[in-house]
Amino acid sequence: MVAVVFAVGHHAYAALAAAGIFGLTLMRFPVGRLAVFILGGLALMGGTSGLGPTKILYAGIVVTCFVISWWRVSRSSDEDYRRPAKLAQRASGAMFLAMALAVAVGYSSGHDLSLIGQDAFTYFLIAVSPVIGLDAGMKGSMRAVRTLTVAAGSVAAISWAVWWLARRGSSIAGLERLTMVTSFLGFAVFAIALTLAVNASSRMGSAAWIAFAAAIPIIYIAAGSRSMVVFAAGLLGVVGASRYGRLAPGRFALLAAAIGSAAVAVLPIVILAVPDGDRILQRFTRTLELLENDSIGRDGSVIERSRAYEFTAALFQQSPGVGQGFGHVYPSVSGEASGDLKVDSPLLIFSKFGILGAVAVIGFLALVWLVVRALDGPGELRMGQTVLRVFVWITVFRMAFVAPTEDKGFAYAIALMICFAATASRFPDQFLRSKPRGARAGTTTSATRQRLLARTR
Repeated sequence: MVAVVFAVGHHAYAALAAAGIFGLTLMRFPVGRLAVFILGGLALMGGTSGLGPTKILYAGIVVTCFVISWWRVSRSSDEDYRRPAKLAQRASGAMFLAMALAVAVGYSSGHDLSLIGQDAFTYFLIAVSPVIGLDAGMKGSMRAVRTLTVAAGSVAAISWAVWWLARRGSSIAGLERLTMVTSFLGFAVFAIALTLAVNASSRMGSAAWIAFAAAIPIIYIAAGSRSMVVFAAGLLGVVGASRYGRLAPGRFALLAAAIGSAAVAVLPIVILAVPDGDRILQRFTRTLELLENDSIGRDGSVIERSRAYEFTAALFQQSPGVGQGFGHVYPSVSGEASGDLKVDSPLLIFSKFGILGAVAVIGFLALVWLVVRALDGPGELRMGQTVLRVFVWITVFRMAFVAPTEDKGFAYAIALMICFAATASRFPDQFLRSKPRGARAGTTTSATRQRLLARTR
């Protein structure tokens, strides 16, 4: 799949065929299907807007992965996965319900069918993500999941930097875009890397994951995206009791101080190393000056986002019950003639789905949380919940700028985090604080949990 990104000229069909064969081979394995879902999406969804041939091909691949994963989680004989499987399937059902409502409203409103399809596809990816992620986590190895995490995070961060620099009039090697652009997949990878850093079984492993976790936000921010400072909020997600695989407040304060000092020292150096680094650094400096003078409202990006809030609030008031539906074109906040299917406002969810659809979307998010909670392994370690806490903290602050579900990478983030939670619960012996304290009297465990307990004693 990734080979599609490099296909040019008459070699395009050969590269596409090779990528297809490689993708089909990967789809034989649960983590392979997740890799095709994520990396294939990054490669094939990064081109022009609309539903082109590559996106239709990718849609077919995703449907195949989803059907296989649904069948596998439904037929699993392991009682530890029965509740997570039901919750994951209910989450998918809640999102499909919201989609059906938005499609019906968009069609009845006379919106263009191709735009309805394009809008719906983003939410289709979100709908299938819990089941595909759980299927991968039920059988995948930690090595495979860690490898996929590093690959997905690296591609997402570099692609963001390439796109953002080109958008601001600079470029890396003349590129305008590498793959699909997403911030939320980067958030999920950062959350997993930070959790692994805190719970690594060796100091070297911890240092490696800290370095990788730090590299992700540095790349995002160094490209000139000021809003990516929200990565810092994710550090709050690892605060808690050490028996849960988190940091006590004292240790957290030391970690936050160290990371903050390193960021202040390293970021200017990295920014100056990228194309037009001087201009990017001046942009951050100007933002600080506006904040100090209480004049941030004069910033161009703030003005445009204020308009986006106004547009979405007005459209929600026009149809609060069912919203505008899929396919509605929102006016440009920058004053350009053409609009888009989305604007940078968290109220977009309500203007698009209305109250009824938004309840289904919120239900989906609540069910995802319950899936991760249901995947706790033996003992008190809560790796999956810690990852989700980090991700939620970042998302809460990011929501001031965008609607999370409008980022196609949000689907990949959900799938990857659920996969990690399920895999970590199966291999607790690979983490520093994973040794269980023993079962309480009168409790029973399944065969799987007994095997895991035996491995960690």
